[in-house]
Amino acid sequence: MSAIRAKFVLCLVVSMCCEAALSESAFEPVQHIAESAIRAVAPDAANNTRVQAQASVDTALRMPRCDKPLQALVSRPGVAEVACNGSTAWKLYVPVRVSRISDVLVLVRPIGSGQPFDRSMVHVEARDTGSLSGETLASAEDIQGYNAARPLSPGHTLVRADLLAPRVIRRGDQVVIVFNNGHVEVRSQGKALRDGAIGDLINVENQSSRRQIQARIVGPGKVETVQ
Repeated sequence: MSAIRAKFVLCLVVSMCCEAALSESAFEPVQHIAESAIRAVAPDAANNTRVQAQASVDTALRMPRCDKPLQALVSRPGVAEVACNGSTAWKLYVPVRVSRISDVLVLVRPIGSGQPFDRSMVHVEARDTGSLSGETLASAEDIQGYNAARPLSPGHTLVRADLLAPRVIRRGDQVVIVFNNGHVEVRSQGKALRDGAIGDLINVENQSSRRQIQARIVGPGKVETVQ
């Protein structure tokens, strides 16, 4: 190959490399998009070794480089909305898979709907809770005094929604109705018109006036009127 031709080929290769570099610089790095999505969906992944997150972004994606910092928020569970609000605006929806290892309560034997929990039914186990909805439970103390809200099988990871507070008042029970406005307290007798647990709002009938009122259960056989 002549020196002139070799010099021409070298210049052509250098030119092509420069053009490729300039072309790449015109696009937003895919890594930036992925990192923004992860920060929105799993902000604790950066400093918690028990949390791992992976954004599903095509490595061949080419979006115009944003001249402002990328903005990201959770659009729905497990999906981040990543947007450029710069001179060339665009928006992407990026799925993010989160693995979150936590110590949780797991059932070791079946339980029927309405059956009370006890410590012998559960043990603590480290599990991936990233795909679970609802508040998980980590201590046997969390189930004390509760019943099962539905039938549950061994191996089930318990969440708060699985717990049902025991009914302390049944429909037809005689109850004490307490009216308290902070200055005066008045008590009267009533009848519960439905079952309820502590904290529930139920309708009760005042036995003196025969009027129905709404009251909150504060203990077995006792309700307080709602202001």
